[in-house]
Amino acid sequence: MIIIPREKPAIQDLNSYYIKIDKLLEHYQGALGTGGVYFKSPISEAVVFFDEANILNGYYKGRKEEFKGGAALTKIMETASQNNYSVTVYYILPERVYYWANLSSAEPLYSDLTSEFTDLEGLIKKMESEKITGYIEVKLNQNAGGGFLFIYNGEVIGGASARGEGELDRSTGYRDDLIKRSRVSGGIFNVKKIQLSKISALSKPADVKSKPVVKSAALPTPVPHRMSSKASPPRKDSRRVLAMLSDLLVLLE
Repeated sequence: MIIIPREKPAIQDLNSYYIKIDKLLEHYQGALGTGGVYFKSPISEAVVFFDEANILNGYYKGRKEEFKGGAALTKIMETASQNNYSVTVYYILPERVYYWANLSSAEPLYSDLTSEFTDLEGLIKKMESEKITGYIEVKLNQNAGGGFLFIYNGEVIGGASARGEGELDRSTGYRDDLIKRSRVSGGIFNVKKIQLSKISALSKPADVKSKPVVKSAALPTPVPHRMSSKASPPRKDSRRVLAMLSDLLVLLE
């Protein structure tokens, strides 16, 4: 399961067979600045995080193997034309993209804390007071499931169910429910810390040979790249169509 903020898709459901991954990344580095590209196929899933200047990190998970960092990026590019990934690009806030990019590299802080001696709510408050950046993994007893709580500088910024598909739940209701269930069923807590000071960019792998690009294939229409709360002024239809075609041609080059 790969967890990534999915509230702000810039473009959705592209087929990796028809695009060049390196061109896609370069395009959205300029168009969005910060974000993540999520890849999903029946046999694997992957994500690549980026900011305006760098590829920050990658993670690939198949049925029998997983890769991180540069190895993940290489694997994605090698299999893009074979696995027919559904590709979605998400905008992520600049101050948060480094958190999500380094989630897979988090280091153990506390391991196997039992609910018998540790209250989950108290553990959250401890991380809040110490302004820790990381996450809490909750494993409940009695086959009651569990989940994750993601914490940035002491603040809970979301959670995800261990039985879900990686959707991020930002409601306080999810956190409160997880606390309640941990008290009823009991369980084990693992805390991991993200060292944002250790972030380093990845070197881009050499472009791999892929199948010929079919330029006549239809791709989904992209939504506007920049996120803004202000309404944009109306644009003439011809200008809007030309802008869409320009974006798609960049991805197909």
